[in-house]
This record gives sequence, C-alpha cells and structure tokens, in this order.
Amino acid sequence: MAAEHGGDCVCGSGRKYKACCRPFHDGGEPPDPESLMRSRFSAFAVGDGEYLWRTLHSAHPDRAREEREYVADLRRERQALRFVRLRVLEAKDDRVLFHAEIYQLGKERSFLELSTFDRDEQAPGAPWRYLSGKLRVVRAGDRSLEGMTIAGCGL
Repeated sequence: MAAEHGGDCVCGSGRKYKACCRPFHDGGEPPDPESLMRSRFSAFAVGDGEYLWRTLHSAHPDRAREEREYVADLRRERQALRFVRLRVLEAKDDRVLFHAEIYQLGKERSFLELSTFDRDEQAPGAPWRYLSGKLRVVRAGDRSLEGMTIAGCGL
C-alpha cells in the first residue's frame, strides 16, 4: 500500500516520500526516534498498518492484541481520516514532541503528543520502537504551539 504514494512525504520533511519514509516502510530501520516518529505518521497517512505494528515496542499495550486484528482496525479507522500535516516541535534523546493535524469525516481531530521511544531488545538489532505517548487536543493553528518545547508542553 505504501508503494502507491509517489509525491511529497506527508511527514513534513520537505522530501519526496520515496526518498524519505518509504525506505523504512519497505523494511529499513529508522536511525533515531524523530525519523521513526515521522515514518509512523506517514504510515498512518498511507495506510501501512503492518509497519505501524512492526514499529510498536514489544512492551506497548497494543502488542497484547493479535497483529491481524490491530492492522484491520487501523485500516478501518483510516477510511474516515485525513492526515494533513505533521509538525515536529522538538526531538530530544528518546522523546519527540509533535503536533498532528488530522480530520475525521471533516471534523478536526488534531492533537499534540509527547512520544517516548526505546530500543527494543526483543527485536533483532534492538531497533528504535514506539513505546508510549501522552497527548492532548490542540487545534491546528493554535498559537500556543509556537516555540513549544518538551520541557514546557505540560505533558
């Protein structure tokens, strides 16, 4: 499914998808938490549920579910969602603060999230994986996002 997208990468990097997140979706490993975060947002946008499953840390609560069920739920939910914009506000060590502009059937569902990533010792090569996130609703265009940092985000 990811191979169908050939334009600009929705992750906000300013690069083309094929040179940005697609190599990760095709099996490569992101080198750092920010790259992993961007590639996960892009995977949501292009509907790559298998990648989203693969990049969940083995300690993430969703790993208690069956992969097939998880991927099917993501595909079903994605039908009503439009992933418009990702803004990485700060990436530091194992955490990434970002704002995701998303719409569900035309209604804004944007949010601010502070994500935590960790090396997964259960996976070959101990790659970076998404461990957890704290979020709150923040609408697109909210001026409070300007200059927001991990230390000052309140999450």
